[in-house]
Amino acid sequence: MVAFVAVSASAVAAHDFDPAHPPAGPNGGLVTAGDAGHVEFGIDAGKLIVWLTDHGGEPIASGNLVGHASFVTGAERLDLVLEPTGDHMMQAEDPRIAPVEGARVSFHTVLSDGMPLEARVIIPGEHAAAGEPAAHGH
Repeated sequence: MVAFVAVSASAVAAHDFDPAHPPAGPNGGLVTAGDAGHVEFGIDAGKLIVWLTDHGGEPIASGNLVGHASFVTGAERLDLVLEPTGDHMMQAEDPRIAPVEGARVSFHTVLSDGMPLEARVIIPGEHAAAGEPAAHGH
């Protein structure tokens, strides 16, 4: 398991997110903000998980949503479809997904109220290590 740098609650509450230096989220993933809420990215060998919350930190139900993501490492781009796997969680599996430093991940979905939720993150070096996940799920 990878150790995460502690992030102040005030930074998360203020939506002070930089896709290149994302804070750790409550599930151990990398958090970034979109217009309609927060997306926490969990990246492990073969798996991309996202957790969706509103700006107040309340879960956004994912049951009827379909998410789309791109996962870019070097010259390779994976286009992924994420399906609901929990109350506010979505997931895609592909053996080419790996927590690689500098990988760029973008995600988008349309929420039940018609609002788009889009977010992106760049995996920082401290979250990318051979055989270690950038995040873990519960």
